[in-house]
Amino acid sequence: MSLHGFAKMVNELPIRRSLLVFLSFCAIPALAAQPNTPAAQPKSAAAPVVAEDQWREEILLELSELRKSQGEIQKRVGDLTAEVTQLKAMRAKSAGALSMDLRSASFPSLGNADASLVIVEFSDFQCPYCRLHQKNTLPALVDKYVSTGKSRYVMVDFPLGFHAHAEPAAIAAACANNQGRFWEMHDLLFENQSRLEDASFAKSAATLDLDQSKFAQCLQDSKTAALVREHVRLGESMGVHGTPDFFIGRIKKGVLSDVTELSGAKPLASFESVLDGLLAVNDGKK
Repeated sequence: MSLHGFAKMVNELPIRRSLLVFLSFCAIPALAAQPNTPAAQPKSAAAPVVAEDQWREEILLELSELRKSQGEIQKRVGDLTAEVTQLKAMRAKSAGALSMDLRSASFPSLGNADASLVIVEFSDFQCPYCRLHQKNTLPALVDKYVSTGKSRYVMVDFPLGFHAHAEPAAIAAACANNQGRFWEMHDLLFENQSRLEDASFAKSAATLDLDQSKFAQCLQDSKTAALVREHVRLGESMGVHGTPDFFIGRIKKGVLSDVTELSGAKPLASFESVLDGLLAVNDGKK
């Protein structure tokens, strides 16, 4: 059975059981309302009420258990789906077939849009290793490769599930991006990594002279959160499971190919090895 078929069966099963329980529940008043024969006449008029209350409690308990079971199974289906996605990405990596479509306007970037090489970073604003990269390596990368037009630098959100403040911070950065100030907000969020909360986001927005009303509305807009989660799904499809994670390669018509992955807060030398190798091949083709 396929994963989709299994999920469909799981969703339908509790509904069928709940329907049976519901029908049983509806039948109780009808049964209680039927006239009793003299032999079956209860000794106490309160007996049918007690029995009905007991049935109600049992039915409500059963419904509660069904809902709990359905939630647990749906979570397991979600976990299995994520595992399948990661396995596909790992298979693509081993086959050297990784690629990424970077034509989305939602990806903040630095550098020449026509550069032949691209560095894509999947990052989490609450991740200490991402902050190390932002402080120690990113400035040197920008100086040597981005500012000189050799490479473009793209950042994609990947808030990790165990970082409670990472997704709200990614949403704040996306809202700043809407007003053309992503990278300034990027730096402030890492600078204030221990205070990733609404008050801090508002203060940073004021520091950057953003439209406060638009910024506040954007923070509450479900579309912004959906965009961040879409970026997470992209990372999962590439096999990302930690941050920072980098994909470096050539870009043609907006699609990244010939990809090399670097995971973790690497020194500049690690990036130089990959980028200089790609540039040498480009020079050899000229």
